[in-house]
Amino acid sequence: MLASLSDIILACDTTQGACSVALVQDGTPLAVQVEPMERGHAEALVPMLDHVIQESGLAKVQITRLAVTIGPGTFTGVRLGLAAMRAFAIARSLPLVGVSTFWAMARGDLSTLPVTVCVAARSGVFYMQNFNPAHTLTLDPTGAADPAPPHIVTEAGLAEFCPQTEFSVVGSGSDAVCARLSQARKSSAASWPDILHVADYARWAPLLDQLPEPIYLRPPDATLPDTSRQLERQAEG
Repeated sequence: MLASLSDIILACDTTQGACSVALVQDGTPLAVQVEPMERGHAEALVPMLDHVIQESGLAKVQITRLAVTIGPGTFTGVRLGLAAMRAFAIARSLPLVGVSTFWAMARGDLSTLPVTVCVAARSGVFYMQNFNPAHTLTLDPTGAADPAPPHIVTEAGLAEFCPQTEFSVVGSGSDAVCARLSQARKSSAASWPDILHVADYARWAPLLDQLPEPIYLRPPDATLPDTSRQLERQAEG
């Protein structure tokens, strides 16, 4: 089932260098809050969700669909957003759409070039994924073939992984790519997903029976405390 024109979508992202929340109806933003941050997403997310809902003038019961980025990203960030929106979905019996973090980042690029998303990770490696314009220009996730999956790439492997012709690069690892490859062009897009693209994706995505799962490229270094009870109480309030 696809979203109807009357759907009111609450979307959030905590997977990269910002905490972002938006409430969108019929493709029109009702309220948006984006706070760049490297840490502190856990403390920021729930107040931001409440603030955006209050600013919109709507009640929680009017929300009909949820969207959340599912990675790749930091373990803590990916789990945090998923825990919050899963709790909201369960408390309100709402459908939840999972959106690729890297697709939403690539979608923010305004060029017509192929796009490479490159995020600097620990231990001198990069999380990367290549997109062609057909993948990034469509808002309908069923309208183009799936891109190749994201990979872990070392600095020595950048030249082999990236396109050999001119391309745009998005993300916290873009400077490293541009310094090494002459065909790379640093994008003007932010180094985190545009939350309005996350919400737009949810308008078109078919609903699945199961809740979305995170995209991890390697095992976590630590476990995340379970905050779902607090988030569920917030959603019920």
